[in-house]
Amino acid sequence: YTLVTGAQLDQVDQELERSHPPIERAAAADADRREDSIRSAAPGFYVELSTTDPDRVLVIPLERPGVDAMVLADDELPVPDGDGSDDEAVFASLDSNADHQLRVRVSRQSDDSILVIGRSLTSIDESRDRLVFALLAASAGAIVAIGLLGAWPVRVGLRPLVAVARAASEVADTDLERRVPGQG
Repeated sequence: YTLVTGAQLDQVDQELERSHPPIERAAAADADRREDSIRSAAPGFYVELSTTDPDRVLVIPLERPGVDAMVLADDELPVPDGDGSDDEAVFASLDSNADHQLRVRVSRQSDDSILVIGRSLTSIDESRDRLVFALLAASAGAIVAIGLLGAWPVRVGLRPLVAVARAASEVADTDLERRVPGQG
């Protein structure tokens, strides 16, 4: 479970890392074209661009059919240190206001603004639930199989003792000529 969920988060982190350069280029566009540029560069992503005085310049919420748009609270975001190099990016899993988890990559840009790129973890949560169910079902099946397979050798191994017990009870029932099996 731990290996699978860790690998899934690594995949999301790699996807966020790969999508960062085109989104950063789109965020550098003119203010009147910025939102359209980011939306075309990052379909299906949560994107937030804010200044250091934490005013949000732009928020593109993560929208999915049948689910409220996911927007993060201001105080949830980790703020990276550094001078805007990509090595200073911070990855975190956060809860949105729609009670869904979002994996985010937060980085400081060269103009000192903060760029947040996020992906929903809903599909990962669903696959984790399926994995837990499969692991529990497999464990229960293994316990039942071990119990059934283990009962047969125990019964075979106890046959001589059952025969001795049967003979002992017959002796106790007044058949004093009867002998207990296994005596020479």
